[in-house]
Amino acid sequence: MSEGALVQDLAALTAIVGVVAVLFSKFQLPKVIGYLLAGVLMSEYTWGGSFLADTSSVRILGQLGVVFLMFSMGMDFSPSRLKAVKGVALPVAIIDTSIMVWVGYTIGTRVFGWSATQSLFLGAAICDSATTMLGKVIDEMKWSSRPFVPRAIGSSVCEDMICIGILALISGVQKGQGVSLAGLGSSMGALGIFLLAVIVFGFAHVPRYFESIHKLKDEETLLLSVLGCCFFVSYLAYRFEYSLSLGAFLVGVIAATSSCRHKIAELARPLRTLFAAVFFVSIGVLVDPVQCLNHIPQILLLTVVVVVCKFLNCTISSIVCGESVKTSVQIGMSLAQIGEFAFMVALLYVGNSGDWSNPMYQIAVAVSILTTILN
Repeated sequence: MSEGALVQDLAALTAIVGVVAVLFSKFQLPKVIGYLLAGVLMSEYTWGGSFLADTSSVRILGQLGVVFLMFSMGMDFSPSRLKAVKGVALPVAIIDTSIMVWVGYTIGTRVFGWSATQSLFLGAAICDSATTMLGKVIDEMKWSSRPFVPRAIGSSVCEDMICIGILALISGVQKGQGVSLAGLGSSMGALGIFLLAVIVFGFAHVPRYFESIHKLKDEETLLLSVLGCCFFVSYLAYRFEYSLSLGAFLVGVIAATSSCRHKIAELARPLRTLFAAVFFVSIGVLVDPVQCLNHIPQILLLTVVVVVCKFLNCTISSIVCGESVKTSVQIGMSLAQIGEFAFMVALLYVGNSGDWSNPMYQIAVAVSILTTILN
């Protein structure tokens, strides 16, 4: 990726998201849908040639969007809110992911005629609700203060963590290592140590560090210090083979305990707005409309399955956990979609198998876009 290509693509992307934002704001539609559709229209698969100099630059810029968006969500999701939803978020996540993996595996083997391994990957692809997309929609709709939001976000974050273990498990199956409980325990244990280390050190030192910088009355210094901490922890998460979003979310939660949290949120908002929009465009850029049309029956079936099953799983389990019917229904509707984890699972499968003509990725992206629009 050359410097010129990066600048050219950034110019093209900022121009298109600006136009989309104006149009969708005028018609009072969620802009995230516009960003996804804009990406599809800019895709090299749609017109036989790309409007972008280098599509890899779009993916890199999109990852920056994930970091900023998840950091902002963490800022809104303070430890007190985490504590308030612990009795709902984890049970809902466990029930939903378990059922969806089984449903995906069954559909893959019994309906699509896929192999057991590919079907297992399909189940993993549809089991995790999209935290990033959910956060963007909630932010656009200005719903952060509604009672169901912390429960929905908490459940989605718990699903992200559970899916890290699932990904390690199915990767072992594909490589012929079989299902290793020791490997799964090791993966989840390492995740627990990472979370504990970041949280203990973070709550002990980071809020006071931000507060001391805030006393200097220098907004530039405060913003750079916060971003440095955010990207450093995100990088650590990436190096340990976890998601960038996990690290950014943790730093946001920690920063939310500082007395200058409102100033930090204000300074980070413009960057979050820009790069989050680029992230959703980058998803659409990878869509191949021809392949999607060739597999439209599978896409429509999985879309219905994801929306109906995840809605029922999350709604019923929320009611069982003591939530009201209204809040439970809202949680179920919020989590009835899939997103970035589905892309990662699909890419992992085609990458490990070496079969890049496999429709797994295109099906996952198409189902994600449809469920996001419906959501």
